[in-house]
Amino acid sequence: MNLGYLRHAITHQSLGQVVSHYAYRSIQRLFDVSIFRCLLVQDRTVIRNPVPSGTDCRFVTADRLRQEAAVTGSGLDAEEVERLLKSGEECFGAFVDGVLASYLWFSPGPAHLVDDVFVRFDPAYAYSRWAFTRSEYRGKQLHALCKQSALDEFTARGRLGIISVVYAWNSHSLSAAAKLGCVRVGLLGIVWGKLWTSKNCRRVGLCLERSPNGKIPI
Repeated sequence: MNLGYLRHAITHQSLGQVVSHYAYRSIQRLFDVSIFRCLLVQDRTVIRNPVPSGTDCRFVTADRLRQEAAVTGSGLDAEEVERLLKSGEECFGAFVDGVLASYLWFSPGPAHLVDDVFVRFDPAYAYSRWAFTRSEYRGKQLHALCKQSALDEFTARGRLGIISVVYAWNSHSLSAAAKLGCVRVGLLGIVWGKLWTSKNCRRVGLCLERSPNGKIPI
């Protein structure tokens, strides 16, 4: 059990959310079932918060990512950064007084989810594959600020919104997403090794695929 998460959950979430979180996790482990929720935020649904003074949200340059990979606590690894840049991924970050405090990675095509399973999505949307916030900046809504600013950038490029996929038991992420204005589109699952996608997810061009050797499907 992650005691750090449990302490945070008890402090910031309702008893029902905490129980739901551990119930979902128990089902996943006992029955080899993983359930995910597809989330979508668009300009018409986003709940905006003002960006505080000293905070700047923008795409992170390749040189800055390489510098950050050498900084303790950044959540970045030098080899992984090079691999992601080579694959065409983009990083959008929230800088607080010049510090890269929170960021999102966006995939240009099929994105890794877990093991050899990938998410294929309609390129009409941007896909947020992974998010990270430095420990000392958590609780400041930087993830939400980062995503709402990224939404503006991708909308300007002609995208219809930002899609993301999270575990159904991750009540903390789901609660934060709701406060941002993310809509729960549908469900995806890995059930006894078989992949499943709900009809509503397929309507936005989302599905799960298995790839041999963990390579990104073409």
